[in-house]
Amino acid sequence: MIYKRYPSDCTLSYFGPNRRLYRTWYDMHKRCKPDARDAFRYFGRGVRVCEEWNDWPTFCRWAWSNGYTDELEIDRIDGSKGYEPQNCRFVNGVQQEANKDKDRVRAIGRAAQRQAHYCPIVCVERAQQFNSQAEAAQELGLVRQSIGDVLNGRYKSTGSYRFLKLKDYNAIYDEVLT
Repeated sequence: MIYKRYPSDCTLSYFGPNRRLYRTWYDMHKRCKPDARDAFRYFGRGVRVCEEWNDWPTFCRWAWSNGYTDELEIDRIDGSKGYEPQNCRFVNGVQQEANKDKDRVRAIGRAAQRQAHYCPIVCVERAQQFNSQAEAAQELGLVRQSIGDVLNGRYKSTGSYRFLKLKDYNAIYDEVLT
């Protein structure tokens, strides 16, 4: 028989048996304050902690009776609603990440970034085309990130080389010929 670890009491102690759960409760309240670092994601969208959960022992008892273990994290089922018993559950990190809006945005951003790394580019000084930033970096003895910085406009050149995306290079070349 598997026994669920359930502390005999929900005392408010950072070093007690509930220290991870207490940190969850504390961080949940901290995120929902108007002066929080990421207030625009929580307080600014109307996300609040229900009145009932302002009391630590009440939250602690709810958590343990709703499947909390130290391996799980609190998750709001509907991200537009607040922290309340009907809208919260405990899930593993993978499930929680799948439920976050920012992760969807990051995934799209990562895909676009990967695509940018592999788009054809031209070294202006050599008039040489490369299939990717990595290929150019290897052949010219540069760091791939520095080539990306030039393409994104952060720097004008790297290692005395300027780079353009092939489509931009072709557009400039076509203008010169016409």
